[in-house]
Amino acid sequence: MGNICCCTYENDSDSPQSTIRSPLLGSQTLNPHYTQTDYQSARQYNPREDMRPFEKHTDSLTLFEMTTVPVTSIDTQFKDQAKLYNDAVDAYKHLQLEIHNLKRYFLVETRGIPELKKCLQILASRCDVARITIKRKSRTLIEVYYDEQHVSETCTVTPERVLEPLRHYKNAFKHVHDALHYMPELKENISVIINDEKAMLRETIEVDPMRDGGVEGMRAITSNIKKLKKMNLNVCDVEGRAQKTFNELVEASKYVVPDISEC
Repeated sequence: MGNICCCTYENDSDSPQSTIRSPLLGSQTLNPHYTQTDYQSARQYNPREDMRPFEKHTDSLTLFEMTTVPVTSIDTQFKDQAKLYNDAVDAYKHLQLEIHNLKRYFLVETRGIPELKKCLQILASRCDVARITIKRKSRTLIEVYYDEQHVSETCTVTPERVLEPLRHYKNAFKHVHDALHYMPELKENISVIINDEKAMLRETIEVDPMRDGGVEGMRAITSNIKKLKKMNLNVCDVEGRAQKTFNELVEASKYVVPDISEC
């Protein structure tokens, strides 16, 4: 992309000012870089209609709902971890969807084999001299900034074929961060809770021994521990896949900012 700002590290507390503006595409004049034929071709080619399964999604990843435990403190522990896990899995699924949708905009040029590196190389060419800024704020948090109006006016194809892939590209970085950020904490918490099973069972019995001897609570704890063990296996899988996708994004982004890996 012709006019690029190199990315920089910032503290997580920093909030860089975005200059993104949303143009009214319908009111824009024809871009001098392309012809009326390009407009017609863009209208005829709608990537949303192309459902070729070139990207495998992990639809088999299930979300977890914990059984209520009569002891509030124990119940909260289980449900907090389930929420953390479900949010991470949801972010990972959104990440895969963004990558899938980004690649759909390059099926023609890549002859149906849209490798991420090639897609971003083509996207960089389409952007021409548009100014794109990439900032790396932490190990996995990378943000992309651009002025939509400027991109629309300077791109070499119809604006939609640049702005939409850029949006998916930007969102992919957000979702991969959301998927990876809490994984270390989640794995540690799951391990601690599983190892604390006996103590939680004793506490449940002691809370209300006159009602049912803690049977209901013990059953709930046992059920939730089984769920945590299944969850732990999925966490390792999601973390590995998300990290691989993050690495691929960073490597492919060298076509946007050559030294992104050093930022």
